[in-house]
Amino acid sequence: MQKSKIVIAILVLAVFLTAFITVGNLNALEEGANSDDEETSQQSAEKGLLPFPTSVGIGAVTIGDQMYTRIRLLPEFRFWKFRLGLDFDILMDSNGKIREKDWDDFEDYLNKILYLQFAQRQDPFYFRLGGFSDLKFGHGLIMNDYTNMLNYPDVKQLGAEVAVNTNLYGLGFDVFSSNLERNDLLAGRITLNPFQFSNIPLIENMKVGATAVTDRDQFSTIRARKEDYFPDKAEDMDEDDWLYVWELINGDSTGFNNWYEEHEDSLHIHDYPENLDEEKEVTELGLDYTLPLINTKTFSLYNYGEYAKILDYGHGFVFPGFGAEFLIFNAQLDYRLFGEEFQANYFNRLYDDERARVENDTMLVTKASTLNGLSKSQGWRGMLAANILDFVTVSMEYEDITGDNYPVGKSIMAGVRLNKTLIPQIAYAYAKYSQVNVEEIQKWKSPNASIDAQVGYNLSSNSLLIWEYREHYIDKNDDGEIKGSNETVSSYSLGVQLRL
Repeated sequence: MQKSKIVIAILVLAVFLTAFITVGNLNALEEGANSDDEETSQQSAEKGLLPFPTSVGIGAVTIGDQMYTRIRLLPEFRFWKFRLGLDFDILMDSNGKIREKDWDDFEDYLNKILYLQFAQRQDPFYFRLGGFSDLKFGHGLIMNDYTNMLNYPDVKQLGAEVAVNTNLYGLGFDVFSSNLERNDLLAGRITLNPFQFSNIPLIENMKVGATAVTDRDQFSTIRARKEDYFPDKAEDMDEDDWLYVWELINGDSTGFNNWYEEHEDSLHIHDYPENLDEEKEVTELGLDYTLPLINTKTFSLYNYGEYAKILDYGHGFVFPGFGAEFLIFNAQLDYRLFGEEFQANYFNRLYDDERARVENDTMLVTKASTLNGLSKSQGWRGMLAANILDFVTVSMEYEDITGDNYPVGKSIMAGVRLNKTLIPQIAYAYAKYSQVNVEEIQKWKSPNASIDAQVGYNLSSNSLLIWEYREHYIDKNDDGEIKGSNETVSSYSLGVQLRL
């Protein structure tokens, strides 16, 4: 088919680009793309035989219950403060057919941009296009650990962030869109050091910020993948079957694409909810501050607080909050007081799946509607992270909020990363687990849980075996439990990375 020829042509072109131009290390791209650690990225770049690293991934990936052969080219181009990472990810099924849903519209081609970045987030000017793995605004009461790569590589989104930081009273701006094509989830933040020149002890270093996050269309994720949520009601033919019939009648494929696009709705049978095309909006606004109390080389202590309001719903406070950095530790502890119809970290890691869900195959329910009936609540949140001898980094975050009718008050996030390993062949390893906004943390599999893990194993000085696993869960029958493979969304891959 014509699309397959285009894909193959792009693949061939990418191979030539990979051979002659700067190309990035696979691990550095996927992990370093969201990191400010230039030294680590540069060290990765020096491992190849060429002056610049080259990476080609070959292996297999499972998306849901479908296994694909995967050929992946991830070139990275660097010039001054610019970094461009591309992702030519070719998935082929057991019949050798390229998965065309990755190549059938203009957005798919834009999504071959893994990231385009200029400078770092704290620099005077910064921008980034592509995937975001863990975005946080303020102290995280509104948005914390958000990702637009939740269902990657099955669903790819080209997001964008632009930040400006000045020395004029510490004035800064930060704007984010999770998907440039739809611009449905938008966030913005303003920061200021209003007492910078006051010479008042402590107060002169206080920073304040204002955050706004809006989801302009909570149904957009379901609408964009409506065939996945509302499968065919009858056993009908797929596009390749209709192409076969067309070629039998007409002799070749000329005109097929236009005909199929015009008649596709009548060739497939779906029952879509009547309100699928409605745009349900939810917006949250907030204010926060950070007040340094002690700041030395060996110990720092600061006080913080945050207020947030979900429009048409409730509000919540974080106060008082204290954070400290000492020895190998980074710690935070704060008290939280919420009014009715409020939930902390509303825009969390699983938000792209939580924003709306399908009940009984016909009814759409927004996350905002689940705020109705939540009682007043209060509790605390703590976080502790440690870097042990630059060997391993561990972190743990726990939130415990209680109320008369508040079934979303418990959250836990934990992660471990091996920076160096006792086994020489292990190049790196990390794992992350989160379970947020649940009534009780009992089972590790829950509708609000997710797992991410990756291990790199050195096969030789120029090749790396990479295993990657992602998993999260959707309670499709709304019984509060995860049962069966149809309620588990998983993606795992195993492949070889070649550094040329």
